[in-house]
Amino acid sequence: MIPLKKQKNFSYSLDVYANVVCLCPVCHRLLHYGRPEDKERILTKFYDERGERLARSGIEVSRADFLGLTEGNV
Repeated sequence: MIPLKKQKNFSYSLDVYANVVCLCPVCHRLLHYGRPEDKERILTKFYDERGERLARSGIEVSRADFLGLTEGNV
């Protein structure tokens, strides 16, 4: 979910199960090339489902910061 190239922003590893999401090819393309409002809807859903798991892994990030970290970096 949070790109590994953003690791420098975190003291805990981003390479954890809570930060991994499997996507079908259509959703993957949508997150790369889709409209911003469609990307935000999907990324918000990911955050809502995984935010607590990320925090338990030491990756504490607000929804707004998460969306900023993932914008254009899928």
